[in-house]
Amino acid sequence: MTRIIHFADSHEEAVFPRGLDKRVLGYCNSHFKRRFQHKQELLDQAVQRMIAEKPDAVLFTGDAVSTAAPAEFAAALPHFLPLIKAEIPFFCTAGNHDVYVKNKKCRAAMESFYSALGNGDVDQPRCVRIGTGNDAVRLLLLPESRPTLPWLSCGYLSDESVSLAVAEAEKSDTAPLILGGHFPVRECTWRRGLRQAEKLRQLLAEGKIAYSLCGHVHSPSEEGREVIAGSVTRYGIMTDLRCENGAVQIGRIRL
Repeated sequence: MTRIIHFADSHEEAVFPRGLDKRVLGYCNSHFKRRFQHKQELLDQAVQRMIAEKPDAVLFTGDAVSTAAPAEFAAALPHFLPLIKAEIPFFCTAGNHDVYVKNKKCRAAMESFYSALGNGDVDQPRCVRIGTGNDAVRLLLLPESRPTLPWLSCGYLSDESVSLAVAEAEKSDTAPLILGGHFPVRECTWRRGLRQAEKLRQLLAEGKIAYSLCGHVHSPSEEGREVIAGSVTRYGIMTDLRCENGAVQIGRIRL
């Protein structure tokens, strides 16, 4: 059996920004709307649970921070490092709050954070094989986040990402294809949805993508083969994916 534990949206608390840009809105959102919603101790509990259960891989689909400030990434990293030290294969995609603004220092901090987690260039779509034989799965990691206007929190798929998804979906490979990305594929609203995702929605509906594992929406849910992890620091919940003899089962881990 191959097992993947998936979590998302840990949202390290925002720090007050220097200058006037989208980070001011993010700071207000973090300190007033969400001030008592996210508890970082739940992230620590989740990490210890994953270390104890030793899955074949861990998937984090973004939003480690709130406004992409370097100080936020510095505060978030120690919560994640025990997973790396435990030598559990760890895969990530960045969330929209991780790439919140077009700022060189924020961008460098994001790249350094994900590099420390062993994920290098999070802008590069890729597909990795986890497990062996009939229990293997293919994990399709797609970059979907980029800085947006202050009133938007939508994602974008590049032509390269769509082409890779189609190519993997059309392969004569019995290992189920699992999509890992920050945004729900099924949501197509103009403000929060994933743009250029029509082909992925089709592949998911046809079962060529076995499951989509995502975050962004903080409430956990499952609908039509799309599993939203929910915010680990708000709800204390993770997704538990298991594959045995080509059959995928989805469960939940509650802290």
